[in-house]
Amino acid sequence: MAEYNDDMKMDTAPDDVSLESILAEFKSSAYIAGDKKTPQEVLDRKTEDIINEILGSVGAAGAAKQEEGPVVNFVPLQESEPEQEEPEPAPAAQETPTEDDEPEEIEEPAAEESAPEIVSDVVSDADEEHDEDFSFTDPTAVDRFAQELSENLENEPIVDEPEEEEPVSFIERLRRRFEARYEPGEYYPELDGGYEPEPEPDIADEVVRFASPLKTLMMRLMAAGVLCVIMAVFTLLFVKGKALPFGIGTNGAQASGLLLVLELAVMLLGYDVIVSGVKDISRGQLGIESLTAVSCVLTVLDGFVALGRGEPDAALPFAVVSAVSLTLAMKGKYNYNFALCQSLQTLRSASAPYGVIGEENSVEGRRILKKLRGVTDGFYTNLVQADCAETAYLAAAPIMIIAGIVFAFISTVGKGRAGDFAHCNASILAMTAAFPAASAFAGPFKRAASSLKKVGAALAGWGGACGISDSDASIITDEDIFPTGSVSLSGVKLFEGGDARQAIMYTSSLVIESKSGLSKVFSELLRSQNLTPLRIDTFTCYEGGGMGTLIEGNKVLVGTAGFMNLMGVRIPDNTATKNTLFTAVNEKLSCVFALNYVPGNSIQNALMSMLNTGMGLMLAARDFNVTPGMVEQKFKVSMEGVEIIPVETSFKVSEDTVARNTRAEAVLCREGLSPFAAVISAGRTLYQLTRINAVISIVGSAIGVLLMFFLMWGASYASATAWNALIFMACVEAVSLVLGRIFRA
Repeated sequence: MAEYNDDMKMDTAPDDVSLESILAEFKSSAYIAGDKKTPQEVLDRKTEDIINEILGSVGAAGAAKQEEGPVVNFVPLQESEPEQEEPEPAPAAQETPTEDDEPEEIEEPAAEESAPEIVSDVVSDADEEHDEDFSFTDPTAVDRFAQELSENLENEPIVDEPEEEEPVSFIERLRRRFEARYEPGEYYPELDGGYEPEPEPDIADEVVRFASPLKTLMMRLMAAGVLCVIMAVFTLLFVKGKALPFGIGTNGAQASGLLLVLELAVMLLGYDVIVSGVKDISRGQLGIESLTAVSCVLTVLDGFVALGRGEPDAALPFAVVSAVSLTLAMKGKYNYNFALCQSLQTLRSASAPYGVIGEENSVEGRRILKKLRGVTDGFYTNLVQADCAETAYLAAAPIMIIAGIVFAFISTVGKGRAGDFAHCNASILAMTAAFPAASAFAGPFKRAASSLKKVGAALAGWGGACGISDSDASIITDEDIFPTGSVSLSGVKLFEGGDARQAIMYTSSLVIESKSGLSKVFSELLRSQNLTPLRIDTFTCYEGGGMGTLIEGNKVLVGTAGFMNLMGVRIPDNTATKNTLFTAVNEKLSCVFALNYVPGNSIQNALMSMLNTGMGLMLAARDFNVTPGMVEQKFKVSMEGVEIIPVETSFKVSEDTVARNTRAEAVLCREGLSPFAAVISAGRTLYQLTRINAVISIVGSAIGVLLMFFLMWGASYASATAWNALIFMACVEAVSLVLGRIFRA
């Protein structure tokens, strides 16, 4: 290796060209913080990295390649034997740099004393004869390049101009918020490419945090419900002209005072919702709880105004509407906390849970769902993610409040009735806190969490529902269809000239290495014979329904009868070919293993459930006996439309690997297909129900605001009563409940 000489050091460069500028030109980034130069040791390290990048290919030929685990080759049907890997050709020697190869000449002067050691580490002894290829033909090239670089930097300074982002319209932002799509860097910055997930909190602590307020919240909720019923009865009696008790009679001011006291009691019981709504307003993030808080405060003010006016025919404030909205918001809070506890307790109870994760572009560019043992990272993050109703109200709530104030001003002050502004404003804004809003997601989520816990599964909230609904298909394997205990070995037949011990060891070793659903069956077979599996360095999987390898110099093939026929191995006519596994050694049939597959009723129901969800279903089976025809015959379920994944893709998608920053959409605490099918069905149902409830809630609020505005505009106080408003809001809630039940059915 040619040694570095003094002429190649950077101190010969012009004074106005620093080592940082040279590195910046070559690596497209400057290693300078502010006006201070980077320390010399940092520059040395950067220089070493650049030299290793340039010269690393030289040592690649001499470096020993170490492999971890067996190498899997995938061979098409017509192949009769595994393909042998061809050795990689040694990289050609680099050509001698010329004067135009300026980046290489710039790197070597920056290495100082440690450069020869770095280069000697990456260049093998076999390449010593090529040392002259790395010598510089022109020692003055560095000086000339530095001078040219200095002139270029003076004439055309490098400025990184940020790209201008296209403006997004308000309607588009509202649509994105409602649909809760992941827009990196906009609504969910944590999903950007450079995101490093934060450690998730301790599950036990979170269970305690969410469970601790449930008991008192339920007691407060029941008390508020009783008060709301009393308020509704008093409101109805007053509207119908009936005398109220406690000596109130038909006096409007006193009736307003009574309702005011009851509403204040409900607000005291639901103080947490009011406080949360006020905090959201102070942060400028108005939402569902903010509308509830505004409605309650304004109706209370309206009640005080009615008391001050003392008019016997004064219209009642909409206290009952605001009180019911607050009570339902408390119920939504209870349902949400209860669902969180149920989900986290399910995760905590499992010793070795499966995680349901979504893989992007894993099969033909589609997003698929699969379950992996022990992969639960990101479950909590998805669990507490804001739902689409909440994000939609972040945009809709400010509009509703502003519209309500404007409509109240127009219909009162604009009509010369300024004294009615407080009542009109409170009445219109009371319609914004629609009854289904607070439970648009919490209600269906509570039902889903409770039902999933019974089957040993948990859905990761709105984030999990979105991930499941956005997936194109789900992957099922042979282990899902025939879990542990449903497959057994019913017999072994040895053919003439076969060695029983050899056949068992060869077959079991290959099957165990394939990690199919038969692995446990053949592991038990080896254990019963006091044998251990052999080491498999490479094995080949064939599309025809089999696999092969070389063991102890023998060519071993294991697969179905059809596979053996394709490989030229003769199968006797009197040998059963269904649910069997054949082994051939050196293209001669050695033995056959008869297998017994027992279908389970729960698996049959799970298959039907998954097919009815509308999501695509893909079969990635490593057990070559498990085919759609066999599954259809065993379970009496039509497998029409189920995709069969090729062998190569099956092995890839069924590997226990997961992409970086992948979040678990759900967790499964039991074996089998039933929990997997349950979370898919629950996730898609929760996704659709929440969207339906959110639409009904926002549309109902908008219609209610407009109706109240037109009634107030015409001073139709006889029609714009608190009782009629309560009936309208109850109808909106009823529509949500009916559609939700129809959809679940």
